[in-house]
Formats: sequence, C-alpha cells, structure tokens
Amino acid sequence: MEVDGHSLTIDDVLKIARSKPGDIPVSISQESIERVKKSRQVIDEALGSNQIVYGVTTGFGANAEKTIPVNEVRLLQRYLIVSHSTGVGDPVSPETSRATMLIRLNSLARGFSGVRPVVLQTLVDMLNKGVTPIIPSKGSVGASGDLAQLSHMALTFTKDPRPEIQNREKILLRKLIDGETLSEGERKEVLQLGGEVYLWNDGKWERMPAILGMHIAGVERIVLEAKEGLALNNGTAFTSAVSIFAIDLARKILDAAILSAAMSFEAIGGFESAFNEQVMELRGHRGQVEVARKLKSIIERSELIRAEEKVQNSNNIRREFGHVQDAYSLRCIPQVYGPVLETLELAEKWLIEEINGVTDNPIILPDVSYTNRVFSAGNFHAEYPGMAMDFLRIAFAEVGNMAERRIFRLLDKRLNRGLPAFLALEPGLMNGLMLAQYTAASLVSENKILSHPSVVDSIPTSASREDHVSMAPNAAFKTLELLENVVRIVAIEFLVAHRGLKFRSGTPGKITREVIKILDKFTNKELEDHVLSHEIEEITDLIKSGKLSNLS
Repeated sequence: MEVDGHSLTIDDVLKIARSKPGDIPVSISQESIERVKKSRQVIDEALGSNQIVYGVTTGFGANAEKTIPVNEVRLLQRYLIVSHSTGVGDPVSPETSRATMLIRLNSLARGFSGVRPVVLQTLVDMLNKGVTPIIPSKGSVGASGDLAQLSHMALTFTKDPRPEIQNREKILLRKLIDGETLSEGERKEVLQLGGEVYLWNDGKWERMPAILGMHIAGVERIVLEAKEGLALNNGTAFTSAVSIFAIDLARKILDAAILSAAMSFEAIGGFESAFNEQVMELRGHRGQVEVARKLKSIIERSELIRAEEKVQNSNNIRREFGHVQDAYSLRCIPQVYGPVLETLELAEKWLIEEINGVTDNPIILPDVSYTNRVFSAGNFHAEYPGMAMDFLRIAFAEVGNMAERRIFRLLDKRLNRGLPAFLALEPGLMNGLMLAQYTAASLVSENKILSHPSVVDSIPTSASREDHVSMAPNAAFKTLELLENVVRIVAIEFLVAHRGLKFRSGTPGKITREVIKILDKFTNKELEDHVLSHEIEEITDLIKSGKLSNLS
C-alpha cells in the first residue's frame, strides 16, 4: 500500500493494523517524498539564518519564550521525546500501535511537517518488518496532540545525539544480543534509551527492549534533527487509531442490531404499517428511510407480522391484541436507528478527514511567497475525533437502550402476545431467559454513565498555555468500552428473539430464516434451563466477526 498523505481510508488502516507484518507492504509515494524534502528545506534555512522558530529554536508550551542555541537543537528534540513519555496503564494492542504509526506516517507524508524522509522511511520499515512500539493506553489529554503516546512511539526508533550515551547504548545492546542478565539499573537504562516493542517473530508478537527489537529487525534507530520530535509527538494519530477500531465495531453492531430488532419484531408479531415507505419518506431523514427499508427486507414474506391490510380489515387482530399499533421500541426502530446510522456516517467522515490531515505544529508552508513560512497553529487539537466519539457513544447507547426494551417485552407474558413467561418451557419450574434481561439491564445502566461526553471536561495544562484540551482519547476508549456492552445487549436480543420464534407457528422472513440457521449453531436446542453466559459470548463473537453484517 502506497502512502501519499491524501487517500488513506478507515479500511486501509484496519487492514494494515491487522495484517501480518510484510503481507501488505507499505511504501511512500515519490510525490510525498519530494514534498517532504521541500518542507525540510524550510527548516534547514531557518536554522542557517538563526531564525527564532517555535519548537525548532525555542522551548515548548509555556517554555516557548526560551531561545535554544542551534548547536542544541538535536538535544532539544531528544529531551522532548523522553520527557513526554509519561504514559501509564496497560499497553494498547499491537494492532492499535500499528494503526497509530500508519496514521502518523500518512500525516507526515503530506509534506508540511518539516521532517527528513528518513523519519518516514523508518516508520515504513517498522511496519513492514513487524517492530511495533509498546504504547501505554493512558496519559493523553488530546491537545498538542497525543503527546505521551506518540512520544512512546517515537522513543522506540530514536536515539540520544550525545556520543557517550550512544556508546553506552551499544554496550547494553551487546549484552542483550549475547543473552547476558542485566542488572536492575541496566534494565532501567535500556528502557530509558528506547522503551519496549513487540517484534513479530514466528507468527506471534514477542515483547522486548526496543534497542534489541530494532537490531533484530535490521531497522536503524535515528537521531532526531530540529523539529522532528515535535512533528512526531504532536498530532491526533493515537486518538484516531483507537477511534477507527471503535467505528469498525460500531458498523458491525448496527448491522446486527437491525437484524436482531427485526427478529424481535417478528417474534412478537409486530404491525408492519409502522415501516410504510411513503410514511418514512414524509419525515425526510435518509437514515430513517434506509433503516425502515432494511427492516422490511428482513421481514419480507414473514407469516408472523401483521400486514397493513390485515390491520385495517380484521376485527380479530383488535380483539387479540386490543390495539393496532406497537410500543415505541418496535414501532420507532427506524426513527431511533436512523439517526444512529447517520451519526456513524458522520463519525466516519470526520475520521477519514482527520487521518488525511496535517495535525502537528508548527506547520510548514514551503510554497508561500512571503518570508514567514512556519506557522504556529492548533491542528493538533483533537476536538473532531473527540466529538465524533462522544456523538457515537450517545448514539449506540440508544441502540442498547432500545434493544433492552424489546428483550424485556418478549419476556413479559403481559406484553409478549401469547408467548410463555420468560420464554420458559415450563414457567415456574423453569426460569427461561429471565436473567438474560437482568444482564442487559446492567449493561444499559453502565452505558448511561459511559455516555457522558468527554470533550466538555477540559482541564488546562502547561501553565494554562494549553488552557482548553479535548480529552479525545478518553472519548475513544470510553466508546470502545460502551460498544463492548452494546454488542452483548444485541447478542442477548438475538438469543431472546431466537427463542421467541421457536414458540411461534408460521414461517419467518427469508433473511430471518438465514439468521436462525446461524444462531442454531450457537444456542442450546433444548429449551430447558441451562447456563447462558457462553451462548451470549459466542453470539457476541459472531457479531464482532461481521458474519451477521450485510445480511439485509
């Protein structure tokens, strides 16, 4: 895959992140290399003329007024990376780390960051050879970029410019190569020099010191020149990477949630008139129309639903159910899942723009006609991905909320239109799926807490120079956590609807029949009480695999 700074997609990121290193070779377009060289020339000229440029010949953040001599600019970049490597918590997965590297590479490939081509090539070599930085999950406030996490990334492939420290690194590396046992002090030195990496070896990831992993892979660690540390650790690549995995899971959940909703609709014998195409179009929302169309395609030719003409012409239906319309959790699926669909599309749009954007600071504009070609701005502020994740979390909390109401309705004998209480084979002696709803209720309640937006919770940093931050990484991680709950709620809806349909006579819709065949492999064919946890988790994994996507 050729990286050009402009055309990276969400699916590209997922493919590279999840592929075996080298299976999909990454390269940089020649056009990008030329742009990168052009912007680097601006930095070299600024150094040659002793210009004062933020982050090049000055300190950082609240220390920006401090001028740095040209002979110390390399050390300035080294100190930036090591001092900002303050991440804590469990490391993210190798897949998330690889996604972060690819997104950062793509941003640098735009050619507005002032780095040398060797910086980009080093990232390419690491991706292709399976050297993946170990990045702690916590510590970014999402403005000035993901400083902590991106510093941990940069630490692995950059080295101190001072000869005496480079010599010490060589001594420690030789001990590691020879398999010598390091003292506790030496072990800490090694981590200070480069942190740790995962190295792809014999079909699995092995954790080791970065200086050893890079050596084994044959990728040379580099000394950063002026501006390069700042170009690496300013930016939203880490937040964007986590957000992309959230979007991928959200896509699968929404496809599955429409299917499980349709199955519940059939199991309870819903009134199809609620999804009338002309009525949907009168509202004017594309997402609502699309969800209603999918629902109708799933329940098409079902013998279990109440068709419009039957509702209008039959007193039997009125006598049987006492009304001719459903509860909102059935009748309003398009009106709720429609905005969820459009929110997901908005989040995808913003993330695609973000991963193809220039998100560091300062920005180099090599082609402008005026003297100043280095601009200090705020493209590192992660409000776009942060809001995208906050919106997505609110939307998918609603998916869980509504699914749980249908689960409840199918289990309550007063509401489920003739089905046994809790869908038990022998209610009273057996409890059926009673407790499955408890689990869904617990997850829904937790999601209400997780739905609180992160971007409104700013805390100033850097002596208030950075007085408004996005907290976007928190938003992204909370979104993944909430989606893990929602996918299980949807799995429970599948479990309950699947059981409910077993008690109905009549043929379900064609697509529903396909889903039933799939679920039959993961559910106990006997209706007597049994342990349900493993079935919920197996259906959860089925949803995550995407095998319940695009059936409609």
